[in-house]
Amino acid sequence: MLYFNIERMVTMCNQKMLLNVTHVKNYIKERQKLVRPGWTFDYVSAEAINDINERVKRLIDSSLTKHPSKGKTFTQIM
Repeated sequence: MLYFNIERMVTMCNQKMLLNVTHVKNYIKERQKLVRPGWTFDYVSAEAINDINERVKRLIDSSLTKHPSKGKTFTQIM
C-alpha cells in the first residue's frame, strides 16, 4: 500500500527552486545596466532570488486556477 504524506509533499514542492539561480542573477545584472544605469551593485541576495522564485510559483498557481478547462495543453499565463 502506498502512503503519501500530503504535508511533506507540499513542503517538498514549496522548497524546489524553479529558476536557474545563475541565469536569474545574470539577467538582473544585465537589466540593471539598462533600467538603472547610474546605480551599480555586485551581488544579488538569496532573499531576492527566493522572492522571485515564490512569485513565479504564485503566478503559475494562479494561472492554473484561471486556465480554461478544455484542451490538454497549458497555454496561458493569467
